[in-house]
Amino acid sequence: MSLSPTESRFLATLAAGMPKAVSTDQLLHKVWADSDAVDPAYVWVTVRRLRQKLEFDANDPHHLITDPSGGYRLAAWELRRELGKRKP
Repeated sequence: MSLSPTESRFLATLAAGMPKAVSTDQLLHKVWADSDAVDPAYVWVTVRRLRQKLEFDANDPHHLITDPSGGYRLAAWELRRELGKRKP
C-alpha cells in the first residue's frame, strides 16, 4: 500500500493533533495550504480513500474515526490509554 502526498499530510496532521480530533477546517488549512480554493469534500474524499487503504472494513472504521465534534481522529490513542489502565 502506498499513500499519496496528500494522504501522508492528512495522517501526519491527525497524528500531530492526537489525542484530540482535528476539525475539517483545520485539515483543509493544513493539508491543502497551497491550494487556492478548498472544499470540505476534499476531506471527505481523503477520509474515504484512507479508510479503504487502512481499515479492514472501510464501512466499519476502527482507526480513522469520525469524531462527534465534527472532526477526525486516529484511534490508536484510545487503545494505548486503555492498555495503560490494565494492571499486569
